[in-house]
Amino acid sequence: MYLTYQTAIADDIKVRLTTDVDRTGSAWTVFQKIAAVQWDSPWGEIIIGLQGMNLWNVSEANWGYRFVEKTPMDRHRFASSADMGIGFKRTFGQRLHLHATLTNGPGFRKVENDRFKRLATQMVYGTTNLGTAAGYNWGVTLSLEPEEVLQATGTVTEIKPLWTLFGGLSRGRLRVGAEFDRYTDTWIDSPRTQQILAAYANLQLRPTLALFGRVDFYHADTSAGNSTNEELFVILGVNYAVAGKLHIAPNVRLKNADFAAPDQIGLSAINLSVEFKY
Repeated sequence: MYLTYQTAIADDIKVRLTTDVDRTGSAWTVFQKIAAVQWDSPWGEIIIGLQGMNLWNVSEANWGYRFVEKTPMDRHRFASSADMGIGFKRTFGQRLHLHATLTNGPGFRKVENDRFKRLATQMVYGTTNLGTAAGYNWGVTLSLEPEEVLQATGTVTEIKPLWTLFGGLSRGRLRVGAEFDRYTDTWIDSPRTQQILAAYANLQLRPTLALFGRVDFYHADTSAGNSTNEELFVILGVNYAVAGKLHIAPNVRLKNADFAAPDQIGLSAINLSVEFKY
């Protein structure tokens, strides 16, 4: 659940505050997710403070159902959706969008835990929010974050790269999108590489009724080759919109720990997801 307050304190300066509520253990906890100043400078928009990251925001809009399920990268915890730092946005022409951030790295739920920072850059061509406007987009995101790793020979500094390719199309009643994500982080005594290939679609049957679906293929292994993990994850659902503010979306989730044998996929959950905006 999000609660956002935004106001302009000058012609070119805005302040935004957003809280988030999530479960920690057996209790619900309120987090300060966004607390940022946005300056529309002559060079572009500059954001200072606790802000939304640029790693999957466009992919999230292509998917369009954050209230049903997180994006693939968010679900597998490749990074945090918000962090403390400084950001820069600029649009070249009308279709090429740049979004760069320099942030702490651990995310908005944790304090800074080392001396390194995460540098992330996103380039998008096209319409950045296909949920509200017809069009298309494609883009790439690259994130680099150093980390000190203790090895048998001593402490070394390694780079944790995260890069993604994504795209989407919205035309008529159909919206489709896909992404490929690859993240390498430290894992015990060897790097672990995680990959996600995902595709999603939304078919608008009527102004108030839509069918949606998503398929995620996840694979992880280590450089030593002695550990692997795979998952096939499927979401199928129906979205019913009431007065444009209340969305009711019954959906089913299917899982399989080995997508090399798709006939073994089984029902994971039956959910009723609800979103209310005001």
